[in-house]
Amino acid sequence: MSHSCQLGRKKCEYIIPMLNKELIESYKATTYFVSSLNLHIRIDEKNPMLELTLKNQGAKTWAFITAWNPKSRELSLAENQTRNQNLLAQLKSQGFSTYEGIGIPDDGDWTPEESLFIPCISRQYATELGIQYGQNAIVFGEVGKIAELVVISLGMNQESSRSTN
Repeated sequence: MSHSCQLGRKKCEYIIPMLNKELIESYKATTYFVSSLNLHIRIDEKNPMLELTLKNQGAKTWAFITAWNPKSRELSLAENQTRNQNLLAQLKSQGFSTYEGIGIPDDGDWTPEESLFIPCISRQYATELGIQYGQNAIVFGEVGKIAELVVISLGMNQESSRSTN
């Protein structure tokens, strides 16, 4: 399946890949924790506390995104923290509220990853950020629905886009 998006002045085409079952199960066997909001988010599960938090903020959508370990390739702590700080700065410059989070695996077979919980973000823009930061997937949700694993990358071709102005 192929989709297109706009990243700044670049147009990209990306392919929605089939991740291997083991990797998808690892994502599902993770708690996406936002300590300042006391949220414990799980993929494919409803979350009444999350619903209440979103309602109190007037938000209808949210995403949980990291910039750590692009394409599941482990980077140093310093590299990962710099990448996440860049993601945070990008979101803040665009006026998004963000909350620090962490993805904690159930079985401890990989290092927990610092992440960001972003209310009021569209699925499309969250996906574009996942692509920009080299992620295989993000977690996305809407009020009244379960948290969803959105598989977003493995292959991407970028080409310059022309301004229509």
